Amino acid sequence: KLEDTVVVTPSGFDIYGENASADLMSPDGQVTRTFGQARAWLEAGPSTPFFLFVHTFQVHAPYSPPLAYRRYFLTDGDAWVDVPPERGAQHAEAEHAARNYDREIRFVDDELERLLQWMEATGLLERTIVVILSDHGEQFYEHGGLGHGTLPYEQVLRPPFIVVGPGVPAGRRIAETVAHLDVMPTLLDLAGAPHPPALQGESVVPLMLGRLPTGPARAVRPAFSSSWVLPENLLPPALAVRIGSRKLMKYRTARGEHYEYYDLASDPAERHDLWAEQGGAAADLRAVLEQREGALAAIQQSLTGGAAID
Repeated sequence: KLEDTVVVTPSGFDIYGENASADLMSPDGQVTRTFGQARAWLEAGPSTPFFLFVHTFQVHAPYSPPLAYRRYFLTDGDAWVDVPPERGAQHAEAEHAARNYDREIRFVDDELERLLQWMEATGLLERTIVVILSDHGEQFYEHGGLGHGTLPYEQVLRPPFIVVGPGVPAGRRIAETVAHLDVMPTLLDLAGAPHPPALQGESVVPLMLGRLPTGPARAVRPAFSSSWVLPENLLPPALAVRIGSRKLMKYRTARGEHYEYYDLASDPAERHDLWAEQGGAAADLRAVLEQREGALAAIQQSLTGGAAID
């Protein structure tokens, strides 16, 4: 039983508890309280097998790490903040925000460690699959924006995806592109559960075990992304598709459609837009992206009866 409001739902989660913030756009992380509630629920002895989703807004703007964490990431140099120094005041703002962002991450890491250490001491961790995941990253003016209300650049698209538990080899890092859609089939595989027929995504268990699938399927599988909250002069959504190291972005302004094309193998920071010089080489990515747009439009139409959603 959670200490706060508990909602018993007719379907989905059996118990739902939320530590809501007064201001949705300026959330209080409350990570210590939330993780404490997770531990209390586990101590109460849930029936097994169980699924527990623990979410915190702690690493979220405005970044306000506890005072005890202000001593971390103090450095005279700021080269680790990948922002051209000629940005001046913007550079200083990015440095300040990035340091507090890292302090928030360190704070959450420590709170998570406390929970996992307790699970380990009780023997629960050795029979539990733990997934550590974030929905997005943040920009610090690398591409002119602060936060994640920006175009889908890699700073926003590459959050952590860490899996620990029985059947998961320790220390393995997967270089292949994976997506949020892959989380569910991965968990089902690790739990020995069947996949629903319409399940999207692919299990990454073969990659964890070093058993790469045969054939070209994984190498050419497109990874799609979208951004719906954008700077004022851009019209949502902004879309991106990646196949291997090649990535194409598409977005709209009042003047029409725009594209950016990058080779992430040689340009992981996306500093050199190749669209003007090599746009023709991205014809396959453009076709895949347009096909995806058409499929999403068809789904939208079926769900809304033809009404447009912006």
